[in-house]
Amino acid sequence: PGICASAPWGLACISQVYSENVVDARYNYDATARSGSTPYILDAGIRTTHKEFGGRALWGTNFVSGSPDADELGHGTHVAGTVGGKTNGVAKGCRMYAVKVIDKDGLSSMSTTLQGLQWAVNHAKSRGITKKSIINASLGGPYTKIGNDAVKAATDLGITIVAAAGNDGSDAANYSPGSAPSAITVGAIDSSGYRTMWSNYGKVVDIFAPGSDILSAGHMSDSSSLYMSGTSMAAPHVAGLAAYFMAKEGIQGSSVVTKRIIGAADTSGVYYAFDSPQRVAYNGSGK
Repeated sequence: PGICASAPWGLACISQVYSENVVDARYNYDATARSGSTPYILDAGIRTTHKEFGGRALWGTNFVSGSPDADELGHGTHVAGTVGGKTNGVAKGCRMYAVKVIDKDGLSSMSTTLQGLQWAVNHAKSRGITKKSIINASLGGPYTKIGNDAVKAATDLGITIVAAAGNDGSDAANYSPGSAPSAITVGAIDSSGYRTMWSNYGKVVDIFAPGSDILSAGHMSDSSSLYMSGTSMAAPHVAGLAAYFMAKEGIQGSSVVTKRIIGAADTSGVYYAFDSPQRVAYNGSGK
């Protein structure tokens, strides 16, 4: 087993059964779980040269017209760092692809997002790795059938899709892609186990994960880091967990991976979850 002794609270949380205020800052994990999955980061791009990635973050494509092939916002690099950074990441050996669909102001459109999603699907299909692929979608907008249908088409191919529930403190059923039934939809908790007041909630939320004051890679230099909050930060904990389980156990395919993540969840409870499931992401490594 591996132990990261001074891990960010989010990593400590997902490797320990729940206790109010995570005080044991250790990330317990199987260090042999290295490769075997391919996460696509549908976001603002990734600073691929950041030392957190060690060459494992690759530039995929860019659908933001007129923008450079770079993360101008910081959001995508931070998300990727949580999925697979060597220090702050859940799955420390995975290879990730940047799919840029968010601009420097944090904006995207459903059409741009769908272009990015389809690119990731096509890329995975062309390499015969659909069942070993994960798409992290730390983004969202109002509910659209076309958006949710695109998610279903991808998961029907075996691709695991992890979506942020949204940050409006309301029912996630009104947002896409978070309301897509076949996505793993992630709400945010803070370090005391409370649903954050801004996290969306409801029956379409599948699981909660750390999303408040999360430390991860920054985009300003190859060694920078920063704190960010949002369900955008919660989702990559779960995408990383999907990659971790794929590498550790050799499982693959969206239905199998989703069942594993839901089945492994800590059900000790989430304060103010409303009618959301009482589940917190957990890697099964013990206290």
